[in-house]
Amino acid sequence: MISPEKTKTSDKNLGRGVSTKIFIVSLIIAVILSSGITSAYFLTITPPSATSKPVKQLVTITRYVGGLTNDEAPFYAADVEGYFAQNGISIAPVILEGTSAAVTAVAADRTGNAFSVGSLVDIVVYESNNPTATKLVSVASLGNVNPVGVLYLKSSGISKAQDLVGKTIGTPQGSLSARMFGAFLKRQGLDGKVTLQNVGFPGLAPALFSKKVDAIVQYAAAYGGLDQQAQNIHDRMGFFFLSDYGMPPTGLGLIVQKSLADNHPQVVQAIVNATLSGVKFCIVNTALCVADFIKVNPTFQFPDSFATMQLDWNFTYGPPFNDLAKVKQLSPLQLAWRDPAQVTGVVQLAQEVFGATGNIDPNTLFTNQFAQHP
Repeated sequence: MISPEKTKTSDKNLGRGVSTKIFIVSLIIAVILSSGITSAYFLTITPPSATSKPVKQLVTITRYVGGLTNDEAPFYAADVEGYFAQNGISIAPVILEGTSAAVTAVAADRTGNAFSVGSLVDIVVYESNNPTATKLVSVASLGNVNPVGVLYLKSSGISKAQDLVGKTIGTPQGSLSARMFGAFLKRQGLDGKVTLQNVGFPGLAPALFSKKVDAIVQYAAAYGGLDQQAQNIHDRMGFFFLSDYGMPPTGLGLIVQKSLADNHPQVVQAIVNATLSGVKFCIVNTALCVADFIKVNPTFQFPDSFATMQLDWNFTYGPPFNDLAKVKQLSPLQLAWRDPAQVTGVVQLAQEVFGATGNIDPNTLFTNQFAQHP
């Protein structure tokens, strides 16, 4: 879980975004070109609930993952539970550092058969920096909250933004969390008053608990699992949201190349249907969802992952995903619906906070073509 949580740079100095971004894009393109990923066109799509003949041939879809963390559970569960296969899709995950890197990889994917979890902010920032590059579009909503938080051990003495002065903060360079935090520091007049340390997603918790950093910045839903670990060293976790200080939501959702949506809508419909079916399954059956995730990623611990997902519905997804009764009533495609009225504010966030330039029409960033109105 995204955020999201994105063509990211180190936020200690957002002015370095261009050179850092060139490096990231070059690295991603190298990964893509060396992966030899190929794809076929759809032959059959079946809804998850349907009983039908086996799919004769699956489309290979690359899912670029912005970091392997506990909140990836719904997307792995969608695969384990067979939702992707039932929709004619074979998923090939590629793990990257940060959701912005994942969004950039979708744009760079030479097959076009790819998607990632990312935000509308990601799209705006990416296209602002790459006005002639491949166009992206969000094809399904995963809520509309700002998921990023600052997490710390209570023994650190941190409880609010001003307490970060003189501290070392760990966050994955290039991630949405890093970009958002850099903008947050500027808003709070703290730019240059904290030390930013590049720590990859898997290293965030170890860096915090070994006290190599005083706090970490990532999706706040990680609080649950981290708090359990903190108790093992006779401490507790604390956190605050960047939104507590006025940071707007980001518009989390599923992102694909616009050409895929235009030319192969049946592929995109299958991606949305399968993914949101997995998300609904996980909200209703969180324990089973986490068990599916750990089946594929056995290094993760059930209590940590379960605690994270329990918080994710409020902290990463928000309405309607955090209302179990409503989720049970809605179809997966109804869950995917995005309120158009919320998109303008996301564009303003990207322009004001992330330095996005150009005249951006909010209506070009998303489509409800593959969703159903609740």
